[in-house]
Amino acid sequence: MLSLQLATVFFGASVLLALSPGPEHLFVLMQSATPGRRAGILAVLGLCTRLLGHTAAVAPGLAA
Repeated sequence: MLSLQLATVFFGASVLLALSPGPEHLFVLMQSATPGRRAGILAVLGLCTRLLGHTAAVAPGLAA
């Protein structure tokens, strides 16, 4: 059984990790700030396409 202190630390760490930007967020921010809005939108579309492709591969069990 988990102690209350351990559960609190786990919850706090989970919240901090969920709120911190990952490398994809930073990539989109840099693409939007440097080349412009169009480059940021294209970066988002590319990342979403990759996500859909990976999801399609995971569904039948092709990717682990």
